[in-house]
Amino acid sequence: MTLVQELTTMYIGIDVHKNSCYIAALNEAGELLEEKQIKTEDIEDWIQTLDKNCKIAMEVSTASKPIYHIMKEKELDVLMAHPAGLRVIAESTQKTDRTDSFHLANLLRLNYLPCSYVPDENYEQMRNICRYRVSLGKKTTRIKNEVHALLTRNNIRMKKSDIFGVDGLEKLRSLQLNIIDTLLLKSHLEELNYLTDKATFIEDIMAEQGKTDTDVKLLMTIPGINFYSAMTIIAEIGDITRFPSPKKLVSYAGLTPRLRESGNISLRGKISKQGSRILRWILISAVHSVLRCRKGNKKLRGYYKHLIKRGKAKQIAAVALAKKLLIIIYTMLTMKRKYDDGDEPLARRKLAKMNLRATALPTSSFVGEIDELKRKIKLIGGV
Repeated sequence: MTLVQELTTMYIGIDVHKNSCYIAALNEAGELLEEKQIKTEDIEDWIQTLDKNCKIAMEVSTASKPIYHIMKEKELDVLMAHPAGLRVIAESTQKTDRTDSFHLANLLRLNYLPCSYVPDENYEQMRNICRYRVSLGKKTTRIKNEVHALLTRNNIRMKKSDIFGVDGLEKLRSLQLNIIDTLLLKSHLEELNYLTDKATFIEDIMAEQGKTDTDVKLLMTIPGINFYSAMTIIAEIGDITRFPSPKKLVSYAGLTPRLRESGNISLRGKISKQGSRILRWILISAVHSVLRCRKGNKKLRGYYKHLIKRGKAKQIAAVALAKKLLIIIYTMLTMKRKYDDGDEPLARRKLAKMNLRATALPTSSFVGEIDELKRKIKLIGGV
């Protein structure tokens, strides 16, 4: 029996890997119609055999995303499953490609599939470049920590408040250490210089994308949020209309408290941290920038001070402020409205700076630039 010959709705689960895919097809009664393994490179030819009465499920992965987009172009009914929600697969005593594909199809048939949001091409590209910029920042932080550790084991105390500023870097280069630590310090500073240059280049490309995005410009009216923060927030949120309420968005960011109920007892704990880790991180970073900004944000700063006076720890107050900020962002994006507690001259200066930094993507040498970038990243241990 071929898939196109079946008249009733079929539920297809595909366990996708880099080189192969295992496929299981069930009918409405849960009976196995077909199962087979094919090469991933042949999946597009197999898709041509499907018709509109198929419902397809795959687990979110790097390998499954291009297959998902191909199926969407063919107007097929395809869903992506969130890995964290697939406990029936993760906790199975017999976890194979065959059982994984069967469980995906069966969960889809029973309408229990934990679906995951897949952004469209524009949001996907924005998310990719923002996440890459975040990874560069994490790599930079790791190298700076290694430099601090090197200085500590050599009992060196730097008086400069920013040892990675112009004066600080000059002093680091002039330090007289043993042969090995001199070599390591030189290597760390070379890596740091490269990553700093690359981060600047990526931000310039982000500025080019942000200058035509109305949502980015809206979020930049919040004092303390620049185009980098605004783009990262929007990239992680995606289409704001997929959230029916700000409460759903807050939950997606993992900023809602854990809740445990039993009978008449209800306990609230720490935030769940179940959701977009990068969105949660960029919001906390934005909160610190908001608190440092002296113009605007009177309500947000007042709310933070109120929490501190009530005895809340600074970290807890910052998380609470991040939640409040995200609710404001939800309102701004859904209503397409500027921030009402901002500073207009500051917003104009930020927009001008973004437009000044905007750099169009290279057309001819961009492929070579990426290849060289990958080569250098591999040499320094990856990002």
